[in-house]
Amino acid sequence: MKKNLLILSLAGMATVLSAESKSFDGYSYGGIGFESATYKEAHGSLKSSAKGSSPVYTTGSLVRVNDRYDFSLDFSSTLLPSTITEKWSNSSGTILTDDYALLANSAQILVHYKLTPQHRIVVGPYYVLNTFKRYNQIAIDPTQVVVVPGVTEEQSASVSGLIGYWYESSTAALEGWRYKGSALVSHPLWQKTTNTASTGDIAFSDIGGYNVDISAYVGYTLFKGFEIGTFAGYNRQQRNGGGPKLDSVGNHVTWPENTLTTYRAGVNAVWHFRD
Repeated sequence: MKKNLLILSLAGMATVLSAESKSFDGYSYGGIGFESATYKEAHGSLKSSAKGSSPVYTTGSLVRVNDRYDFSLDFSSTLLPSTITEKWSNSSGTILTDDYALLANSAQILVHYKLTPQHRIVVGPYYVLNTFKRYNQIAIDPTQVVVVPGVTEEQSASVSGLIGYWYESSTAALEGWRYKGSALVSHPLWQKTTNTASTGDIAFSDIGGYNVDISAYVGYTLFKGFEIGTFAGYNRQQRNGGGPKLDSVGNHVTWPENTLTTYRAGVNAVWHFRD
């Protein structure tokens, strides 16, 4: 009789624990913050640099699949690109400036393999679309550069294969503090870059380069299923460039080696209200 009571007691306890953990097995989030981005290009002795800050929006979710696997969705986008001055220089100094604006968008869909509920290995695709607009070019040294009139737009899209480490202290807002962090690396599998400054249908598909992303989050539960927290992160996108290619009028067009480095920080709201 006592043995049966003990078995029933343990079974009841397991049911309660299972129900409690299942009740908070994932979450959704949305946030707003700022990103400081530095973009650089290099082709031989010619180099460019631009740095500015813009508001950014983030959203996503973590979904429980089973005791071994989860998956997550994460999206971010520049809300209002700031206009800054981009400088082009060579060994003799600055030769050209222009007004520059960057609209950065990214999305990642990751499968989580849970070594433990907290420690995970993640893999999946990482999509990036960066749109650069340049206008109001001013030649500091007209003998070394040709001014392109009007507005030019460059679009650089890529899909990368991603792998990394992910930590979740708890998979949802339950009580007290919650922590999250990740360190991710990826390599382009597909790339397409175009620029309206070139004449004709010129596109670069070179996949040389890499991406690195490091992020951290700390949140506090205001009430069961809802928390407010702060996030910070670092992202680097390195592309080796490509070309040269001939455009429709015989000009040699090159996609220079380029690097986009971004620091971001902001506030997130995290929720999970399902029973």
